[in-house]
Amino acid sequence: MMIENQHTYSLINFQGGTAVTDLSIVDNYSTVGYRPYNVSDFKSNQAWTFQQDGDQHEWFIKSSCSGKYLGVEGKPNQGTVVVVVSNPFKWNIIDSDMEHAKGIRILAHGTNLSLDLWCGSPENFIKIQLWESWPGNMQIWALTALPKDDPKEPLKITIPAAARDALIKGDLSTADTVTHTRDQH
Repeated sequence: MMIENQHTYSLINFQGGTAVTDLSIVDNYSTVGYRPYNVSDFKSNQAWTFQQDGDQHEWFIKSSCSGKYLGVEGKPNQGTVVVVVSNPFKWNIIDSDMEHAKGIRILAHGTNLSLDLWCGSPENFIKIQLWESWPGNMQIWALTALPKDDPKEPLKITIPAAARDALIKGDLSTADTVTHTRDQH
C-alpha cells in the first residue's frame, strides 16, 4: 500500500470492520476502537497524518486533532496500551503479510509488536495495544485517505442569527451557550 508523506488518513481495523483508531475526546490521550463516522474533517479525532522518517517503512503518525503522536509511554512491550504522546514515536509500516487481509501492519519501530485492536472486537471503546505479530486480522489496518488540508481555504463558522446579532450588538447575555456541531461521539 502506498502511503503519501504528510497526508491524512483514517485507520480502519480489518478484523473489527467498523472499528478505527480513535483519539478519545474524553481525555485526549487514549486511543480506542470506535465505529467510523463521517471523517471528512481532517481535524477529526479519527484523522491521522503520516510523516515519513528515514526509509519508506519508517513513519510517525500524528493526530490531526491534538497534534500529538500515536505511541506508547516508556518501552514498547506486549500488551502496552497505545496512547498519544508529545514526542514523535517511530513506527515501521509494511504491507499486510496476510493473503486474505489487504492493508498494512503497523509495528513499533525495532520490534515485532503490532498495533492491535484488542480481540478484534467491533464494539466501541475497545483498547488499542501492542501485541506480538501473528497472523491475526486485528493487526491489519486499512487506510482511507482524507481530503488534503488547504490552508488557503478560510475557516467557515455558521452561527444562529440570534447569536450573531447579539455578538454584533455586544449583548452577550443572550449568547451564553456555545454549541459545537461537529459530529462527535
